[in-house]
Amino acid sequence: MAAVLPGFWPQWVGAAVGLLLDAVSFLVSSVCLLLIARRSPETTRREPVPRRRMRTEIAEGVAFVARDPFLRYFTWMGGLSNLGLTGYGALLILFLVRDVGVSPGTIGVLLMVTSTGALAGALLARPLADRWGTARATVAVQLAAGSTALLIPLAAPGWRVGLFVLGQFVVALGVVAGNVIKGAFRQQYVPHALMGRVVTSVQLVNFGTMPVAGLLAGWLGGELGVRPTIALMAAVHTLACATVLLSPVRGLRDLPTAPRSAQP
Repeated sequence: MAAVLPGFWPQWVGAAVGLLLDAVSFLVSSVCLLLIARRSPETTRREPVPRRRMRTEIAEGVAFVARDPFLRYFTWMGGLSNLGLTGYGALLILFLVRDVGVSPGTIGVLLMVTSTGALAGALLARPLADRWGTARATVAVQLAAGSTALLIPLAAPGWRVGLFVLGQFVVALGVVAGNVIKGAFRQQYVPHALMGRVVTSVQLVNFGTMPVAGLLAGWLGGELGVRPTIALMAAVHTLACATVLLSPVRGLRDLPTAPRSAQP
């Protein structure tokens, strides 16, 4: 429903009012967050924890990720994948309106349908990991999410709109399922004391490519056209996903539960 409403708002109340309503929704969310109790229950410590320099702690997290083959791979692969995903996503609405000829209301319906792929991915992650193993499931969902992205730029008026729906649905399913499996892997794999610093280091790379992708896609869209840029960005995501065949994950049934240095 959240995907459908933005598609119909411009037709019902105009684009400006639609943007205003969207901004108000964020304001309401901010107020709700401010109303949450700020104090958490105090915990007692037997010994005071020595204060350390922030720079030292950040360096430890970065070094742990850089040294570990699994974390290192998932980090740069995620950044490259997000470069492609965010890049074509930035032009997706323009592509559907101008090139595919979809009305704003229909775009909302299409986005709602394709977004259910993310829900399906979240629900399927555990069964796939249990049945195939976490490593094999990672390979499978990553290859599925990568290859089907190439269907999206093939969308056109008529029945070929279905290529967009199929491609985006499976991309969402594969990406979310992969994120769930890899998130569970990190929870077991990374020492508890380093968890915050490791996750922050990983997310800095994963999310850091996203604003770059938006700028790059906008520039390429003006130079090459919308459809070629979407095809190029989808290919970047596909390439990132395909690297799993050359990664430390290949050949394993399950992802390890601890670094080699920590294994007995």
